[in-house]
Amino acid sequence: MPAAELRLKPDAKRWSKQEEFGHLLDSAANNHQRIVRAQLQEKPAMAGYEGDRWVEFHRYQQREWRELIAIWHALNEQLFTAASAKGEIS
Repeated sequence: MPAAELRLKPDAKRWSKQEEFGHLLDSAANNHQRIVRAQLQEKPAMAGYEGDRWVEFHRYQQREWRELIAIWHALNEQLFTAASAKGEIS
């Protein structure tokens, strides 16, 4: 998909495809912590998520697509490892 299409915002209040993908990165990072905390703590505190602010903070609209793909891959491998560790930790 061309970069211009990835960065096209439908309107000022909606995310571009690239920002939506960035939101998935944030989700993976947040879910990773939740999975680990749920396995390590009896009553884990789960932080909230301010989607618009996180997407803006990480500047997904200005980042290179290949960089975001690499981050997605690494985060999801980490998430999978944590999720599959249940019962294997002491």
